[in-house]
Amino acid sequence: MKTIHLPPPQPTKTADQFKTDIVAFSSGLQFAVLESLLEQPVMIHKYQSNTICFGFCLAGQFEARADCYKAPLTIKAGECGVFTIPKPLDIFENIGNGRLHRIYLMLKCDSLLSMAQEDEDRFYSVLKSLGKKSSAAWQIP
Repeated sequence: MKTIHLPPPQPTKTADQFKTDIVAFSSGLQFAVLESLLEQPVMIHKYQSNTICFGFCLAGQFEARADCYKAPLTIKAGECGVFTIPKPLDIFENIGNGRLHRIYLMLKCDSLLSMAQEDEDRFYSVLKSLGKKSSAAWQIP
């Protein structure tokens, strides 16, 4: 097991506290913990590609938007989401003031396809069903 400590995303304003820890497993799974404690809202930009992500917001609230969607996605404490992002995507997040705590379990799409022995039908219907049952979901065609 390998632990990767990333520097905080570059906010448009300085955050009081912003911590991101990612643990990468040999299986290809990654576990990320993001915590922040802010006095004023900030916007961060991140880039995602070729990823399936299960996200859980434990405290706080944030709003995520991407150019391919008309409306932003607001995720609050106690909500979860399934995000399938096979293509490159710029994501902008507005993080409100106060405490935000969220965790993610991520897997590269290629790794999942390999685990399913190159048979997309084995996992696609499961992901689609999970997306319908989650509080929030983004699925890029």
